[in-house]
Amino acid sequence: MVKNRIAESDYGSIAPLIIFYFTILMVLVFIVSNVAAVYISRRELSNRLESSLLVAAKELDQMSYYYPNPLIERSRVPIDCVRAKYAFQRALERNRPNPHLKRSNRLISSSVLNFQCDGFKLSAEVEELNELPFQLRVFKIETFRNRIEAGVTSNYLR
Repeated sequence: MVKNRIAESDYGSIAPLIIFYFTILMVLVFIVSNVAAVYISRRELSNRLESSLLVAAKELDQMSYYYPNPLIERSRVPIDCVRAKYAFQRALERNRPNPHLKRSNRLISSSVLNFQCDGFKLSAEVEELNELPFQLRVFKIETFRNRIEAGVTSNYLR
């Protein structure tokens, strides 16, 4: 008899606990998935920016290279800044993710904020706006913005 009374008093007490843990689990899935998407997108942007800068750094300033100024001793290979900027933009466009592929976060916009060249060093700053894989439109949590800055230097000796 005592056994039945204990069992009847505990009946149904597990449902609120399951609802609570399910809610916690869904919040954690939301946070982990979105943080992973931001991290992966940031690494992809960084890789694309660095590879585009390396392509641009290969643009040789032929005039300075073959006819150097005798008053200035330069041991590094000079970069043609105009051609480097064009090569950088072309490589960045070519490395852009394919919009037709299924991805967890879709690229909305991409822009080059800054490109600098001094003849031996290149640096650039790029910004992208992406959609989050799991969005909360009620709280206006829909997109994230990545901004990356990178640079390369011509270290090759003549």
